[in-house]
Amino acid sequence: IMQAAIAPSEPAMDVCSSPEGVSASARPPPAQNDAEAQPKEAEGVGPWAGSEASLRRLRGWEIAEGRAEDAFAAVTSTTQAFVKDFRLQDTAWSLEALVNLVKAAKSLAERADAALVAAGKKASKLHDAGALLMLVYRNTANTSVQEKKRASLFLVVSLFKIYFKLNTLHLCKNLIAAVNRPTFPSFEAFPRSQKVTYSYYVGRRAVFD
Repeated sequence: IMQAAIAPSEPAMDVCSSPEGVSASARPPPAQNDAEAQPKEAEGVGPWAGSEASLRRLRGWEIAEGRAEDAFAAVTSTTQAFVKDFRLQDTAWSLEALVNLVKAAKSLAERADAALVAAGKKASKLHDAGALLMLVYRNTANTSVQEKKRASLFLVVSLFKIYFKLNTLHLCKNLIAAVNRPTFPSFEAFPRSQKVTYSYYVGRRAVFD
């Protein structure tokens, strides 16, 4: 499984100002260097340092060699392993890295499906990406650590986009109900762009009711 970590090359994006990213607050301080003989760790924090570089390598691999399915499978495995570790954390310092993995998984799934269709095969990877995103959503929403919930609306909107593309609109119903529950973070706390996008998809779905 590829190594994953906080993106070192892009500035952290605050959930209160960006529709796509989530800030990595409450990160633990970087460990002190104990010995010069030890290899220098990649930029970032903790065992997931370097994930953005790894994701860039995967995207380059997929683009250069046309191996979108393999790249999607690798990101899926990494995300599943990341979620297991994320679930055990009592802070949300690695949330930004998890969001980056979600973005990569959705993008690679779309590329993989395009390649499958071009080869005369049935597209299936976006469906798999939906299941993966739901796994991530459950582990960010169903927790007592409130900071982990900052990506909840971003994940809901991402799932809406997948469900509309797959024409599985009935799957939106449970997500809408979840957003309306008292345990969901305050809707007004999310970025305006996410709130507008959410309302747009809720309105589109209502047309079919």
